[in-house]
Amino acid sequence: MDSKFKQNKQGVLNKYTVVGMLIFFVVAFLINVLLLQSLSFMIGLLIGSSIGFLKFYFMSGFLSVLVMKPEAVNLHKSGIVKYILSIATVIIILAAAAIYDLFLFAGVSAGILAMPVIITISALKQRY
Repeated sequence: MDSKFKQNKQGVLNKYTVVGMLIFFVVAFLINVLLLQSLSFMIGLLIGSSIGFLKFYFMSGFLSVLVMKPEAVNLHKSGIVKYILSIATVIIILAAAAIYDLFLFAGVSAGILAMPVIITISALKQRY
């Protein structure tokens, strides 16, 4: 069962998330070129997408360890601390982007929120 879980996690989930993230990035880039024409929005989108993808990558690794080794209490504690630190990091980056430029803030926000939206859409696609 463990190898099947690893294969499913590596194959299907990552394929959908990477393809979804690329589609999102291309659509956001086209909207930016056609409507906004803002370089700071694209930089923010790149930063936010990177943060969202890294958060997803580390949390999926933590959750797979949590599922495979439910008795490892120290791993649970360190995972919770890492999760709280990632939230604090995102808040600091969003605050810095909001202070610097409104378009940068919009790009970072859209990039960070893209990954949960893509995961939800791919889960609904697989379900229905």
